[in-house]
Amino acid sequence: MKHETFNSIIAFLGLGLAAITAWHQFAPKSDAITLVSEGRVEVGRPLEIDPIGTIDHITGANQPVAGPITWKLRIHNPTDHAVSLVSFETYLLTEANRRIKYSTMRERLSPFQVELPVQHLPENIPPNESRAYLVSLFVPFSSDEDAQDQCEQAAESLRSLERCFFEKGRDMFGNRVQIVESGSELFAAQWTDEFEGPRFLVVLETADGSEFSTNLSFLPGL
Repeated sequence: MKHETFNSIIAFLGLGLAAITAWHQFAPKSDAITLVSEGRVEVGRPLEIDPIGTIDHITGANQPVAGPITWKLRIHNPTDHAVSLVSFETYLLTEANRRIKYSTMRERLSPFQVELPVQHLPENIPPNESRAYLVSLFVPFSSDEDAQDQCEQAAESLRSLERCFFEKGRDMFGNRVQIVESGSELFAAQWTDEFEGPRFLVVLETADGSEFSTNLSFLPGL
């Protein structure tokens, strides 16, 4: 009798183990992606400036925005099933990492081909494959106080806007810089203090409701 009871227990445990193994094998697996920002890229689009584009969240004053300014994203699907991207959001981050939305951000997710302006969602990423995308948005900056020759009035590209500010001893966000020139087209700037500028958060949602995010910084490594 004891031997039969022991065999029954072993059989029951075997069935339980088989059920657990089957559940792990066939249960739906959660989505997973690796989302990385690879920094700003220049795609040759003309620069636009809105002089009263948004409101400074610290001072409450009107603040201009410039764009589109573009970053490259790399997304890798490490799973054994396709992952579907269903939504895309971007936010300006405060110093306390609170999220801010403003209407003139004009955020856009695009394929990594300039001739294709918008990435329509949902977008499927096959198992163990990677995709590259572009994120473009309009960035708030500190207006030029020179009423006679404002940098934002003459700039045709982000490069020319940055250079104009550098020549006045500051960057787009009011940080002090020293400019070093080498010819008519080449220049470099050195920040004399710690850089302070806007940071953004990109959030992607997949079909099972999972969210993945990464930061966008105006300067790499910040």
